[in-house]
Amino acid sequence: MSSLVEAALASRRSIIVHFHFFKNAGTSVEFLLRTHFGDAFAIYEHGQPTETFPATVLVPFLQKHERLQAISSHTICFPAPSHPDWSVFPVVFLRHPLDRVLSMYRYEKQQDSSNPGVQIARERGLAGYVEAALFETGSRSFRNYQAWMLAGCRETAEDHDSLLRAATGALNRLPAVGVVDQFDKSLECFNEWLAPHFHDLDLQPVHRNRSDGRASSMDERLRSFRERVGEALFERLERENAVDLELYRIARRRLLQ
Repeated sequence: MSSLVEAALASRRSIIVHFHFFKNAGTSVEFLLRTHFGDAFAIYEHGQPTETFPATVLVPFLQKHERLQAISSHTICFPAPSHPDWSVFPVVFLRHPLDRVLSMYRYEKQQDSSNPGVQIARERGLAGYVEAALFETGSRSFRNYQAWMLAGCRETAEDHDSLLRAATGALNRLPAVGVVDQFDKSLECFNEWLAPHFHDLDLQPVHRNRSDGRASSMDERLRSFRERVGEALFERLERENAVDLELYRIARRRLLQ
């Protein structure tokens, strides 16, 4: 590599973009990024919390705040933003979709809010919470949400084949991907990928905003979930999240290979 090319690459701005999928260890990741980058890290939410936007909405904000080296957002979907003078490093964690729903329920049940999801969780229990999401509110968060976000919020959740193709395509383009139940191992992979581009970066495990206690194993949590909501509802939720489940399995195999 010539000295001119090396100088050009060194002058590029490197930016970590964290796609904070709800209840996918995002608060822990944000804590780690803030700890390392300090004022060079920011959380940016475009529009309303329930809205979703292409990650290109980050570009004007990043252009305005030139010191930022890392940014996180709940409301952006893939692909990562691009700029001719930037090197962008997307960070995302995936989770077993039913374990994620269980965590969402526990989180919302603990909140003191008039939010409809919170009220349903507090008043109707786990089965009622799932039934409302699947049959009443039509919440996107309960139907292949992670795949939909990876696919750029374009494919319909009902078209499983096209959604899986789009989401796995995005997944395969990522040099590293995190898995919530393999958080420590995920950080090792992110460190290996990111450290050469960010001085002294060393993300060490810390867990924030846990709503499930994690005292039980994944199998135990899912077994209890099935018993509490009944076989029919549990299997319906599995079918509605078949693509997310396949993505989780792909990401986990890739991480542990």
